[in-house]
Amino acid sequence: MTKHKIILDTDPGIDDFFAMLLAADAQNLELRGVTAVAGNQVMEKIANNARGIAQLLGWDCPVSLGADRPLLIPQITASQVHGDTGLGNFPLPAPQKDADKRLAWDFIYEEATALDGELEILAIGPLTNLAVAFLRYPDLPQKLRRIVLMGGATEWGNRGAYGEFNFYVDPHAAEIVFASGVPIDMVGLNVTMQTGISDEEFDDIARTVGDSRKVYSELLEFYRNIYCVNDLGFRIVAMHDSLAAAFLTDERVLEMRKAKVQIDCSTGLCRGRSIADFKSESPNARVAVAVDRPRFWDMVMHSLQNAPDVRVQSSASGK
Repeated sequence: MTKHKIILDTDPGIDDFFAMLLAADAQNLELRGVTAVAGNQVMEKIANNARGIAQLLGWDCPVSLGADRPLLIPQITASQVHGDTGLGNFPLPAPQKDADKRLAWDFIYEEATALDGELEILAIGPLTNLAVAFLRYPDLPQKLRRIVLMGGATEWGNRGAYGEFNFYVDPHAAEIVFASGVPIDMVGLNVTMQTGISDEEFDDIARTVGDSRKVYSELLEFYRNIYCVNDLGFRIVAMHDSLAAAFLTDERVLEMRKAKVQIDCSTGLCRGRSIADFKSESPNARVAVAVDRPRFWDMVMHSLQNAPDVRVQSSASGK
């Protein structure tokens, strides 16, 4: 089996966590490392989550820390969605392994050079780490196979009038990435919102994970309740980042169309908007337009069935 050699660039984050569970369950991904970026929470909490999740999943790869703020604009987080820790009340084991000494962009460049064009990036947070890497290493685009990212939307957004959170947080970084020349697969809100979990599916999840993995269904319940309590504009819990991870594992979960994508870097109502021109003769990305939801949902449920027993993991870490 040919495996995708990937670096996971993430800001965990509840939906990031479930994407990491799905990636851990995949048989055709070779994880070369995790790079953390501030987004859903501040870097101190994101770093702790990235290292703790890596320990929970038994990943022995480097976890490297990157940008603790956007390139040019003030930092915002999504603590109102993901809670004070960034992972709700999930009992994440205390990380036992230090972060890699290399900064995220240096680590990405070294891996890309070593793999000579085989490295792929799964980016499910703000794109600041990648933007810094491209600015610091102008030859990096020629060393990457592709970027699969969760971000943007072809219509409306979830921040401002049109912005999707990852692009809204750092639109300048997103613009740099889309101008890099690296092949990009964009998985935006227009498809991730089609993965909303119904009440019946919440019940299926609770039955599937059982008592030993009950904390996973409780985390999703926390996620759903946050949306209801704070009236965030959506009444469903969508598996945003998991869909990008699923696509990297099995491209049949999404229908893609070529487009020229540009990012609005203004400070007005359109901040972070991703404009996709499907008629362009010079496309810079493939953009997801439809999802095979049953296929995707099977992958999500399989990853939950194979998720670590948190009680065993916590005991092993001295909790």
